[in-house]
Amino acid sequence: MNANRFFGLLLLLTLLCQPLWALEQAGERPDISPQAIKAGSLDQRIYHHQVLANQLQVLLISDPEADKAAAALDINIGSAHDPDDRPGLAHFLEHMLFLGTQKYPEADEYQTFISDHGGSHNAYTSPYHTNYFFDIDASQLEPALDRFAQFFIAPLFDKAYVERERKVVDSEFQASYRDDHRRSYDVYRHAINPDHPDANFNVGNLLTLADRPNQPVRQDLIDFYQTRYSADKMTLVVAGRQSIEQLQALVVERFAQIPLRQAAQPIKKQPAKKAADISRLPPLFNKGQLPLEMVSQPVKEIRQMSMRFQLPSTRPYYREKPLNYIAHLLGHEGKGSLLSLLKGTGLAESLSAGSSDKGDGKAVFYITIGLTKAGVWQRERVRALVFFVIEQIKARGVERWRYQEEQQLAEMAFHFREKADLVNTVSHLAENLHRYPPEDVIRGDYLLANYNPALIQDFLAALTPASVYVATVFPGAETDKTSHYYQVPYKIQPIAKVPLPLDKSLTAAFSLPEKNPFVPENIQLFAADKALLTPYRLSSQGGSKNKPWFELWAKQDIRFGTPKARVMLRLMSPHVSGHLKGVVINALYMDLLEDQLNEYRYPALLAGVSVSLRANSRGTDIYFAGYHDKLLALMELLLEKMDDGRIAEDRFAQLKSDLLRHFRNQGKQTPYRQLYGQLAARLYNLHWTDEEKMAALESVTLDDLRQFAQQWRQGARVLGLFYGNVDQAWLKPWQQYAQALQQPGTAGIVSAGITALEAEVAQYGVQEIDHADQAVALYIQGESDTLEDQARMALLRQIMGSPFYTSLRTEQQLGYVVFMGSLRLKEVPGSVFIVQSPSASVDDIRQAIERFIQDFETKLPADISVYQQALVTQLMEAPTSLGVSANDYWSNLLRGNTDFDSRQRLVAAIEATSVEQLRAYYRQVLLNPGRHLWQFSRPPRLADDSRRLAPFSAGESFYEYP
Repeated sequence: MNANRFFGLLLLLTLLCQPLWALEQAGERPDISPQAIKAGSLDQRIYHHQVLANQLQVLLISDPEADKAAAALDINIGSAHDPDDRPGLAHFLEHMLFLGTQKYPEADEYQTFISDHGGSHNAYTSPYHTNYFFDIDASQLEPALDRFAQFFIAPLFDKAYVERERKVVDSEFQASYRDDHRRSYDVYRHAINPDHPDANFNVGNLLTLADRPNQPVRQDLIDFYQTRYSADKMTLVVAGRQSIEQLQALVVERFAQIPLRQAAQPIKKQPAKKAADISRLPPLFNKGQLPLEMVSQPVKEIRQMSMRFQLPSTRPYYREKPLNYIAHLLGHEGKGSLLSLLKGTGLAESLSAGSSDKGDGKAVFYITIGLTKAGVWQRERVRALVFFVIEQIKARGVERWRYQEEQQLAEMAFHFREKADLVNTVSHLAENLHRYPPEDVIRGDYLLANYNPALIQDFLAALTPASVYVATVFPGAETDKTSHYYQVPYKIQPIAKVPLPLDKSLTAAFSLPEKNPFVPENIQLFAADKALLTPYRLSSQGGSKNKPWFELWAKQDIRFGTPKARVMLRLMSPHVSGHLKGVVINALYMDLLEDQLNEYRYPALLAGVSVSLRANSRGTDIYFAGYHDKLLALMELLLEKMDDGRIAEDRFAQLKSDLLRHFRNQGKQTPYRQLYGQLAARLYNLHWTDEEKMAALESVTLDDLRQFAQQWRQGARVLGLFYGNVDQAWLKPWQQYAQALQQPGTAGIVSAGITALEAEVAQYGVQEIDHADQAVALYIQGESDTLEDQARMALLRQIMGSPFYTSLRTEQQLGYVVFMGSLRLKEVPGSVFIVQSPSASVDDIRQAIERFIQDFETKLPADISVYQQALVTQLMEAPTSLGVSANDYWSNLLRGNTDFDSRQRLVAAIEATSVEQLRAYYRQVLLNPGRHLWQFSRPPRLADDSRRLAPFSAGESFYEYP
């Protein structure tokens, strides 16, 4: 089919369905039929919208092929609605709803049920929304919904857990105390109108949530819940295998019980200025307050300036999306763009533009710029360039063809969008029901229906130097104040209302984007090819000096009906593998190639095609994704840049500085993340610490990089997979280009090995971390790399994960961050127990973990079938998108499994595991200190950090592919 005709038909189809908002009468809405909800050409799910008698909006999704079910409830209430004297109350309430209801009084009932049946759950609180969500084995939707609904009908607010969870909320606050995003918001609160809800402290801590004379926090929780958690402010999305009629029965029976509290008055302690009517909110900034700049100091080495403008809400214009159009032109990264000018002058390294409309009656448009060291001190010049470009867009950038191009790409993105995880889908749609009419709940994010140049110009006219709020963060910033909650040094200062004059030689280089060359022209699906419907080895050859090693595979996938493909290439270089200096030069060179490709990658990304390069310890992974007919153009560009070899001295210096900063910033992450990374570095012989990488990178010169660029492909091995909408003719040039990645040379790829722990004594590692919290990580290593070992370790994690969380977080309150995770190194299974605490000592945490492991042996269940089924559900969940399926095949290929059945083999091993075998494994591994490696965020008294780890005895048997 002709591409233009295809898009014309798509647009015609989408315009046939008219909005139904006009049918709403007196708070009632008709049920929205599946045909009216626009879901895209490839979406086979059935959708149904209705409003229950209590005014709860419900979206039902029937998907008979789904392996999991999911649900989410979003309430249009958040931290902006906190009473003035109870900052963090909405967030605290979110925590408390998980901890028991009248029907299910056990504090861990919901979490344990979800976990035991292969599911996951979470929630978040934002200024104007609180969102609860879960997924679970599809057969368990009804009992899961029964537990979930009770959150909003009859929570207990148990006194004991109110006090305990108050400490958990404080632990969450302490854990994020050095998080630069939270810190940035904290200083923002000091700049805006203190009467605006955004000025609230939204997390909460021990002080804001403390009991007070005649004002216990539990009663405040109950008051907030009973006045704010009303059914008419809620939206519910439920997805399952059941028919729409069956889902209706499940939902109506339970969620119609949620009270409708229309007569409820604001909390007595909350002034009228904080009433729920957002149309009466005070302005974000008082008259005469702007323009201003808020300068603050970060924890990490960040240099960033964000320019923000408060605008009228764009929700009435979701069909036009004027700010999306403006953001596209301001944030463009192609030749002649604003970012291109800033890079060319050495002032900036990155730029993004976009908007936020949280539901408070206003929108915020932002332009965020990653500055260089020079750019920090020339911020006025940077801002002047921004306002120059805004004026250029006003003068000659508002054009119909540009809007139509965006419209075409948005239509394609909507109709060929890949399914996200079901739990993410329901969570997002639950919030979208507050943003869009029901028929556009899915399509609303993509919709560009009306070109309205006057509307675009109106919003452009509001982006003025006199109305800008600037937030700038950089090390060593001169400050004169400290924020209240996060103790951030900051300073508020006025800025000029008239931009700095600019040199015409600089502004002459600016140009608006040309037509996008990556817009797909051929979106046809290839005919099914029997040879390619199963994984097919395209070509391979053994390694020699004249014929370097390579192996290429292809798999046609017609299940998803999308004209997209994935290309995955791993290039293993003897100039990288096994050499620390080679590893860091390789990382620097990949950054350079991406930098050189950036002006092409950006328009490609807008058109739905992408290329990314990821350096690793033995070479580079190169990934292409998107519409099949434009991917080869990106490969040609990549090879052109590789063969060019030119490296500008100024770009080398800047990119080296950026990479060094990245390594330094890794050392400023939250403690448990650092410990997790340290484990891999200690146990994997091709991993180095960030400190080691930084030291090696310091000595790298421009000549080193130029030499590496000429040599790194010599003797390289290439492994590749082509997946999706592919056929034999399409694959031919790809094979040639994949082989062109190689150059003659001697191959010498170092095999990775895993360090084994000593047989009799636990190992200790200590890491100094600049954070008030202390963290402990216990890694327990499996005995071998067999499937049986992997299955038993996975089963123990499934059984122990939820009780570990309940015991150390909910009951003992050791910290906000408590979990049991997986750390598989190659095929060697491992489990990690993690706790990060603001109050408990390292010794207390270690002893609590040890005590839990010792005691749990007697709690191992006599029947493990429910845990086996939960794992099988997770492992055998059918891929929901082309990308997920491609990654599964690629993972098998990287592991050397050309039968592509790793998941099936692991499932068989899980199902074959007996209770007796699992108990024996528990004693041999979890109760054996010789299989333990402890990592602490500060030295414990008994640590011996000089102790070396023994080589893994079975290391030689690990299958290293190729």
